[in-house]
Amino acid sequence: MRRVFWTLVLVAGGIVVLSDARQAAASEEDAQGIARFARIDPTWFESLVPGKFVPASASDKPIAVMLELNAAPVAVQSAAAKRQGRPLTPGEKGAIRQQLQAQQDALHGALAGAGARIVGQLQHAYNGIHVIVPQKNLAQLAGLPGVVAVHALRNFNPVNVNGVPFVGAPQAWGSFGLTGAGVKVAVIDTGIDYTHADFGGPGTTAAWTTAKASSTAPANPSLFGPATAKVKGGFDFVGDDYNANDANSVPQP
Repeated sequence: MRRVFWTLVLVAGGIVVLSDARQAAASEEDAQGIARFARIDPTWFESLVPGKFVPASASDKPIAVMLELNAAPVAVQSAAAKRQGRPLTPGEKGAIRQQLQAQQDALHGALAGAGARIVGQLQHAYNGIHVIVPQKNLAQLAGLPGVVAVHALRNFNPVNVNGVPFVGAPQAWGSFGLTGAGVKVAVIDTGIDYTHADFGGPGTTAAWTTAKASSTAPANPSLFGPATAKVKGGFDFVGDDYNANDANSVPQP
């Protein structure tokens, strides 16, 4: 049986595959003025190894990315003004935020054209737009006006068994007697069970079940809010059904 050898030619935007027999045919076609390389139908890859490989340039897989825009965010501009001896007023900060948002809003049409779904827009600590887009359209986003980088978004899972020792908490507790008593802390985290006994709640299964069943209503003011001893307030930015591992999951604050 005649062995067929395959040549892989890597080119920008895809892979061209020619057999030794087709290479000869391509040379003849060149003499007739016909293009040597043609775009391969993406379904051809699927026919080679079904379910195993789809090139990024043909993939509809949703990818979560952050578009970084060129203008400095509010916090950076505020810090620069403060170093120069003239701190920005709240009104000036608001004007900067509006200017950055206008720059972002101007990209909405192009983002929609690339099949990108906007998840959020940032102006204060960062100037960027969080979107979910088909993988094959990522290159389109990089060329949008004002976009200086496209960053992949990673998911991180907290593990206290490593995190607590890493920040030196055991040493603070044991060597210095620092327990956090009298300290007020604002936390951005995965959530808090305000019915827990350590947070001033009754610490019972019934209390937790009741809170969960009414999670879309205002929390019990005796367990959560300004009048309580520990958990003074908070806000759910994503909702109970949000799944960070699912690119199609949309936050519902």
